[in-house]
Amino acid sequence: MLGIPPEQGYGAEGTPDGRIPGGSTLIFKIQLLEVLSAGIGGGPKIVGADGRALKKRDDGPGLLGADGKPL
Repeated sequence: MLGIPPEQGYGAEGTPDGRIPGGSTLIFKIQLLEVLSAGIGGGPKIVGADGRALKKRDDGPGLLGADGKPL
């Protein structure tokens, strides 16, 4: 999850069409598909919110819901 505070988003005014009110924090749910390493310290390792290593899956989009289960 990536949060953008109002000051860096739409500010106190919000969007011109009113769909995002002023002072709103923008939240984006993103998924890293691959992490590239510059070769320092070995290979990259991606961990979940619980600290356990995530494994690459080939049986679907790989997207997880808020409950951590595959979509």
